[in-house]
Amino acid sequence: MIMKPAKFFVSLMCVDLAHPAEQIESLSGLADGFHLDIMDGHFAPNLALSPDWVKTLAPYATIPLDAHLMTEHPQQWIDPLVEAGVHVISPHAETLNRNAYRVMDAIKARGCDIGLVLNPMPPLGDVGHLLARVDLLTL
Repeated sequence: MIMKPAKFFVSLMCVDLAHPAEQIESLSGLADGFHLDIMDGHFAPNLALSPDWVKTLAPYATIPLDAHLMTEHPQQWIDPLVEAGVHVISPHAETLNRNAYRVMDAIKARGCDIGLVLNPMPPLGDVGHLLARVDLLTL
């Protein structure tokens, strides 16, 4: 197995909403990408970082944007996030169910890299068949 070097993605979850563009511009030179928590209030109890917010701030980022989908239905978020300017779309493994290949194919067809997020609970063996298709793995 060929190991790629680890990359460092900075979470924008706690960015100062009064000055996000300034923070994004200053952090762009220090990281390999930005991690964006997209929450629907169902999979995770919070609401956070909408595609509209991402679209507003994407022009200030000079590094890739990874949309971490903390959502029950990841396929519903693909088009809005692509239109907002993300580069990687990373659904949680447990939200893919029997649609894993369809969701991954839809992400790739829209020109984005495929990410996969694993919570600590699911054994790696449960998603081993998906790993060959994944560009970014978030643990």
